[in-house]
Amino acid sequence: MDVLLAIVGEAQASEGYRVERVGTGGILVSGWLLSTGHPVDPENVYAWTDLPACPKIGGAS
Repeated sequence: MDVLLAIVGEAQASEGYRVERVGTGGILVSGWLLSTGHPVDPENVYAWTDLPACPKIGGAS
């Protein structure tokens, strides 16, 4: 799910998404990646919101 991330030190929100994986010892590890694939330090993300779905293109349904 794509979200807009507010990141400490950034003037504008960035598009990204949350990732979760099972780490060492079965502990769930979560974090953030930018849409470019670059990781974001979770301590620097202070707000996020879901992006709305894109409108359907191609006329009436």
